[in-house]
Amino acid sequence: MNAKERYNKIINTIEELAKGQSIDGVIVPYTDHEISDRAFKAACCSTMNDNSKNTLFSFLNNCTVIEYIKERKMVAVYKMICDSKVWNKNLIWNAIEMAGMSDSQGFSKKFKRYFEISPKKAFENKESAVFPEIRDWDFISTEGRNMFVKFNEIDMVDNKFGISKEKFMAAQVAANLQSFYNLNDYESEIA
Repeated sequence: MNAKERYNKIINTIEELAKGQSIDGVIVPYTDHEISDRAFKAACCSTMNDNSKNTLFSFLNNCTVIEYIKERKMVAVYKMICDSKVWNKNLIWNAIEMAGMSDSQGFSKKFKRYFEISPKKAFENKESAVFPEIRDWDFISTEGRNMFVKFNEIDMVDNKFGISKEKFMAAQVAANLQSFYNLNDYESEIA
């Protein structure tokens, strides 16, 4: 599996799992870390630790994998609200559960932060709903990537390793990309 296929597998798995699992009409959400682990496992990247996953995702998407999962969960909630025929308590509680929230007030604030509209208004104006696209390989190649990973521990890098922040970040990104692209496996096959 090449890098594009791996990345798209991760993104598509996240998209599928963000919807949660419907059991007897009740949506049972997956945790953010469970979605992350399953997505990377589906793409044969299960050996990557959380830091490596986040570094790779930050490099490609300007956000961590958990931030991306939270966004896609909210998009799944928005789609569920728009697909619903009636506004009722079951819809609200399913939306709250899918979003990983515990109360309607917190859910409403989070929904407004993502979409600049209340859940009720989103339901009422579902014909004009526009959903953020998934960030598959084609999306990131046309939108451009963040070439530098966010890194706040400048003093630690300068003092402990004696190299510049930029060189350290480049090495960290290179190591994560090497793992993601399975370069070690590829080099072994060539030899």
